[in-house]
Amino acid sequence: MKISCPHCQQKLDAPPEMAEQITICPACNNKFFIAIQEVVKVEKNDTNIVNKECPKCGVNIKLNSLKCSFCGLIFDERQKLLKQHSNGEKKFYFLTFCIIICLISIIIWQYNITVELRKQINELRDNNNNLAGNNISLKNQIDDIKYGAEKLNNEAQSLFQEGKLPDALQKINTLFEKHPDKKVSTLYKSFYNKIQEAILNKEIQLSKEKKELEARLNKNISSKYDKMQYTTWYETTRDIRYSSNDSEWYYVELYIGKLDNGKKYFRLRTQYSNLQNKDTKWIFYNQIQLLGDNGKNIYITTDHPEKKSEVCSWGLKEWSDNLVMEDDFIELAKAKTIRVKFCGKYSSEFDLNENQTMAVKEIIEKYKSL
Repeated sequence: MKISCPHCQQKLDAPPEMAEQITICPACNNKFFIAIQEVVKVEKNDTNIVNKECPKCGVNIKLNSLKCSFCGLIFDERQKLLKQHSNGEKKFYFLTFCIIICLISIIIWQYNITVELRKQINELRDNNNNLAGNNISLKNQIDDIKYGAEKLNNEAQSLFQEGKLPDALQKINTLFEKHPDKKVSTLYKSFYNKIQEAILNKEIQLSKEKKELEARLNKNISSKYDKMQYTTWYETTRDIRYSSNDSEWYYVELYIGKLDNGKKYFRLRTQYSNLQNKDTKWIFYNQIQLLGDNGKNIYITTDHPEKKSEVCSWGLKEWSDNLVMEDDFIELAKAKTIRVKFCGKYSSEFDLNENQTMAVKEIIEKYKSL
């Protein structure tokens, strides 16, 4: 039968069985419905095959039916393709719709997260500002506890009583720095002036003592330059001999050597003498021990060649001249009393008398001033 496409008016041939079916125009690819144009005439001898059985449900249907009216089974391949195409379009649109919904959901979810994060950030910022304010408040409280005017004043008073005048002055200056209004206070100002006066008096006293010490050192210490050794020797002029009786004498002298290049050092000269001509007694000392009441203990080895001995017409003597450590004797000089022991085959010990002790202290003071 002859049909025409309602979209492009293209003339087409269609079999009678396409009546009341949807087809696709091969010219414009548009779908359209084919109306009944002609009734298929069936010959009389073909009346036995007018109906056919549906292969799916077994129901008898018209021979020219393209689709089972009971189970929906499609017999025409083009109709199957058209249905499959229609189903594919539906799936495509459905999947597209699902993807759009998912993207919209993700965007909404991210937006909600962003809003929540901004809210949390604002809350954290507010908390930080509050904490900063609390920290400032706490710092002010700590400063008030640590640098309160009364506390600083009490600390300055204690340091003043202990004689730590520079520290006391520093405390008062801190007080004035932290509390400027206290500068006009009569109480704090008078105490500040009292510290200044005490510091000035102490400086005057120290200057006076320094001059007295220099005068005493110049009086009790002699200096002699040795051209051969390029050394200036500083020795005490005090009488530093010690005797337990009229026959045995001990001699302990600390002295200084200073080279032309400025290097200085201590030496210790020791001697034992026995003035008896008969029944002469030797000590044979090979070590000198010095012990201060401050706990400083020094051992000095006096072996040959520094150690020597001699028999004279008036008796005998042993003597030694040794290089000693600077720090040991500076620490020993802080002691009030010093005990000396001559150690050897025999031994003898005694306390340095006042003259001998002063000689040691003066030599060390001279050493510091060089």
